[in-house]
Amino acid sequence: LLNSVKDADLAIDGNLDTHSTFALTAGALAAVDSVGQTVLLPAGSTVPPGGYAVFAVQFPSGTVTAALLGSVKVTTYLNKVAQESITLTETQIALLGQNVTGGTNAFVGVQATKPYDSADISLSPPVLSADVGDAMHVNELCTAGNMAP
Repeated sequence: LLNSVKDADLAIDGNLDTHSTFALTAGALAAVDSVGQTVLLPAGSTVPPGGYAVFAVQFPSGTVTAALLGSVKVTTYLNKVAQESITLTETQIALLGQNVTGGTNAFVGVQATKPYDSADISLSPPVLSADVGDAMHVNELCTAGNMAP
């Protein structure tokens, strides 16, 4: 089994046109537990309550429609202790409007009610019988801003 995150630094480069890539590879009827990426804030920095732990993500065309995605989870940490998390299921992701002609862009995460100094995004696929390859792109971690009404 191989699962990996390629180009991890591109998820924190301040450019929404670049991304890290979550790649999944599994053998026949084997389960891949999960693959994740942790973003550490600069030493001594924390995002205060009211800030965001929201990842801009893309799902390459066909990933959701082919039922190759189980769930995406975002968790915040303070001093390596989990603070808050949210899990988005395959069904919820499919409702974002995925179609076979293009990828889905989404923002996945939480508005923090507790301070945090790192955030993790992980992808947990279902049992697979074929290689998936690129399963998710993480464009950026967003920690501040305003949500449009």
